[in-house]
Amino acid sequence: MPKESQGEHLKKWDMALAGAEANPEEPGIGDLKSELETTAKGARAKIAQANQLKFQLQQTYRELGEIMGTGKKTFGRLVRVIKGRYGRDSERLRGWGVQPERLPQVTTETKAKRWLAREEKKEKPSEPGVAPPQTADSQTVSGS
Repeated sequence: MPKESQGEHLKKWDMALAGAEANPEEPGIGDLKSELETTAKGARAKIAQANQLKFQLQQTYRELGEIMGTGKKTFGRLVRVIKGRYGRDSERLRGWGVQPERLPQVTTETKAKRWLAREEKKEKPSEPGVAPPQTADSQTVSGS
């Protein structure tokens, strides 16, 4: 059986209260009718309060987002000023909560691999069927 929403419960309660209102002579329903009216009134009040709190929460998060955006922009400007003053790689940046920039450390093994790759490119013969580019020879070009 699917769960019923609060609104569906309130509709059923309203129908039952209307039925109790239309049949006041029914024995034993007077106290139950009063209790159900009180309960429905309390439920509606709490639903209204919850909706108001949801609105306040949304408004609070909207305001918080604006404040955080301003803070991020201000922090970014502060970092740029501090980096400009001390340098991007200064250890003094740590005192401001900023990580100094470091160049990546290249191992000798990586350097050797890069050197070998460049050497292999230099030694590769040209593809067969493709003539290497020729330079202009001053003896073959006639100026007459």
